[in-house]
Amino acid sequence: LLMYLQPDAVKSTLQIISAYAGKKSRLVFDYVHASILKGEDYLYGASGAVKTVENAGEQWQFGSDREGIELLLSEYNFRMIDHLDAADIGRIYFEGGKTRVNETHCLVTAEKD
Repeated sequence: LLMYLQPDAVKSTLQIISAYAGKKSRLVFDYVHASILKGEDYLYGASGAVKTVENAGEQWQFGSDREGIELLLSEYNFRMIDHLDAADIGRIYFEGGKTRVNETHCLVTAEKD
């Protein structure tokens, strides 16, 4: 979800969620690696994913890395409690990792402090 929002909209969204979320509320979202937005398509599935998004008339606006997401969450009183990359997602959800998963996305679970 976050990748479709402008960076300022990501911050505004997290600010609103933080204002209304109770302690220990959980937030789950996906994001794309910042390298994708820079046109670096060395990750498995990157070029195909970008083409699919563009063919739908969309464009990814926001990307980050794990450390950047942790910092962003902390600014809004959230703590990352889980971060799944493609290898994790493949292992957990796709026959123990036998299926290769698009490496552009990560899945985050955070909890409100």
